[in-house]
Amino acid sequence: MKKRITAAFAAIAIWMMGMMVHASDVLDHSEADMPSLTEYWKNKKHESQSVTQLTKEDILRMNDGDASFLFSEDGYLTFLRGKYYEEPVTDYEKGIESLWGIVDLLGFDKDTEFFAVYGEKDYFGYTSITYKQRYGDITLQNAVLKIILDPQGYTAGLVCSFSPKVGAAPEEEFSITAKEAEEKVLMWYPQDDLQVFSEYTRQTSVTINDVAYHAWAVFTNYPTEEGAPTGPGYLEHLVAYDGSYLMYMAVSSPEELVLGDNAQEELALSWFYGLEESSYTGTVTRVDGTKETITVPTAYDPNTGIYYLADVKRHILLADYYDMVYKDEYTPWTTKDNTGWPEHYLHTYNTYLKVYDFYSNYGIQSVDGFGAPVLILTDYCDADKKPKDNACYMGMRSGWAMFAASSVNDYGECVDVIAHEFTHGVTNYTL
Repeated sequence: MKKRITAAFAAIAIWMMGMMVHASDVLDHSEADMPSLTEYWKNKKHESQSVTQLTKEDILRMNDGDASFLFSEDGYLTFLRGKYYEEPVTDYEKGIESLWGIVDLLGFDKDTEFFAVYGEKDYFGYTSITYKQRYGDITLQNAVLKIILDPQGYTAGLVCSFSPKVGAAPEEEFSITAKEAEEKVLMWYPQDDLQVFSEYTRQTSVTINDVAYHAWAVFTNYPTEEGAPTGPGYLEHLVAYDGSYLMYMAVSSPEELVLGDNAQEELALSWFYGLEESSYTGTVTRVDGTKETITVPTAYDPNTGIYYLADVKRHILLADYYDMVYKDEYTPWTTKDNTGWPEHYLHTYNTYLKVYDFYSNYGIQSVDGFGAPVLILTDYCDADKKPKDNACYMGMRSGWAMFAASSVNDYGECVDVIAHEFTHGVTNYTL
C-alpha cells in the first residue's frame, strides 16, 4: 500500500493544481482595499439579516442534487462542493455578499470579522478568494475561509475553518493596570530574584491554543541560575487583562520581539533566530540497496559552532520524540562539523522537503497555508521507549505542525506515506 499514492492525496493534488497570482489579477480590487472588508461587512450586515437562509436541501436543489458537504462535530459547514449563490462574484465585497445566505450553515455571528488575504487562479480557470478571521485586533490562528469560483465567476464551493459564533470583539476595559500585571509576574515567581523593567511594559494581543487574549507584556531579567551568560538577557511575560498568567519566553532585548497574534507559533519560530543557512550533501542507501545522493538544508549557529538538522528558510526542525512528548524538552539533531547525520532520518527529512515544496508550489505554505513551522520528531516510541511502527501527523502543538517518524520502518523513503501525513495537516485547516 505504501508504494502507491493515496487517493486522498491524489484528489487534493488535482484540486490544487493552480498557480498563485496577484489578487488584483483575478478580482476587481487591489490589495489596498482589503482592510475595508470588515467594515463593509459591518455596514451591510443589516441587509444580510433579511436574506433567506439556505439549508443543505436548498443547495442540493440548486445543484440538481450534485453537491457534496462536510460538517464539523458542532454541525457547521466546513466543506462544500457546489453552487450556493446565484450571481457572479466579481470582487472581495461580492464574495462576502455571497455568504449572506449561508451564515447559519457556517455558524457565523452577524458580527463575524474577517478580511481578504489573496486570490489565486488555477490552470482550469477556477478562482479562489481566501479570507482570514479576526477578533478585534487579533487574527485568529488557522481560521481561514476560501471561496471557489468557476471560470464564469459563479460559486463552485468553499472550505471554512473559521471559529463559529465568534462575533465582534467587545470594547474591553482593563481589569488590571500595567503595575498590577508586573506584580502578578513577581507573585508567580516568588523564588526568583526578578527585576521588572517597567519602561518596556506594554499592551499586546496573543492567540494561544486558538484562544484570543488581550494581554500585558512584562519584561524582567533572566534568572542567573536558569540561563547561560551568553543566552538571552530578558524574559517576556504575558499577563491577560483578567490577571491570569499566560506564558513567558526569552528575548535578547525588550525592543527586539513582542509576542503578537500567535504566541506559540512565535515561540516555535524563535528556534531559528540567529541561525544561518547551510546545507549537507551526501550519499544515502535506500531500503532496496540502491544509492542516492541528496542535498538537504542544515542550519549553523555562529555563536556555538553547532549545526542543526533544520531548514532556516522553511522553518523545519528535527528533534527527539521521547524528550518532546514525555519530558517537554527539545533535543534537536546536531553535529559540530555538519557530518554524521543519521541516514534513516536524512531520507525522512528529504521526503518532507519534497512534500512541503509540492504544496508550496500551489500557494500553500506549510500545513496551514501561512508558513507554520514544522517539527519532525524522530524515534517515534511509547512511554517505555518501545519503537512504534508507524508515521503520523500529531496536530498543531506548541506552535508547531508536528509529525512523528519511526526508526523501525522505511516510511521516510515513501513520498506517498509522508504526503498522506502532511495532507492530514492541510485538511485539518481547510475541512
